[in-house]
Amino acid sequence: MDHTRTPAARRWLLLFVLLALLAEVLLITALRPHGGANIVALELAPSADAFTRIVQRDWTQDASAVQAEPLCGLGLPHTTQGTSRTSLGKLRCNLALDSLALVPGYVGLLLIFTLGLLPRGTSRLRRLAWCLPAIAAGAADLLENGLTLQALALLGQPELGDGLIGAVRGASQAKWLLLAVALAALGHLLWHTPAAGAKLRRIAALSCAVAALALPLGVWWWQGTLGLGMAAMAMAFALLAWTFAAAGRG
Repeated sequence: MDHTRTPAARRWLLLFVLLALLAEVLLITALRPHGGANIVALELAPSADAFTRIVQRDWTQDASAVQAEPLCGLGLPHTTQGTSRTSLGKLRCNLALDSLALVPGYVGLLLIFTLGLLPRGTSRLRRLAWCLPAIAAGAADLLENGLTLQALALLGQPELGDGLIGAVRGASQAKWLLLAVALAALGHLLWHTPAAGAKLRRIAALSCAVAALALPLGVWWWQGTLGLGMAAMAMAFALLAWTFAAAGRG
């Protein structure tokens, strides 16, 4: 059933794995919010005032002591006080890296895994239907990042209203829900498609199911479950990358 034995498929798999890993490492180290805060709080801010407070609390840096702001604000001290020059370079770079690397990485992996599990001879329309949730999740993520950058450009101005922040929140909610649907679809294929490495794939399927349940709960109930969902998704991706790579060597 697998379509992962070709050199091209293995190269794409390696590319998306490296892209997602590199982006995630940078996002949780150099481009992490102050104090290890979660960027999801910004994505789901309930109002323009809350959005402004979260930016100030987690992301604002003091650039008044330097003539030229360093790339991504790296090395600048965090501040919650008004200064002559503040920087949001870290947040803007976080959003840019998310759009240019992490989103293509996780969407690419979802597509590789989903297409690799579909039976040979599956029509193009059905293949597109299976892949549509992953593509839509990536599109919603990009929309969320674009709207957030737009909100940052209006920070401190009367034009920054609850309508724009509501659009950011709506795009974020759509992203997490669509990602959950994509993982549920992948888990279904993993559970019902016979292939080599069945035991690992069953574990990956269960991880997909946990993620598909935890992500929406994290958005609409308690944000702590988002961490569980993302960890389950990472586990599923790691197991699948291993089994798909092994199948390609077979």
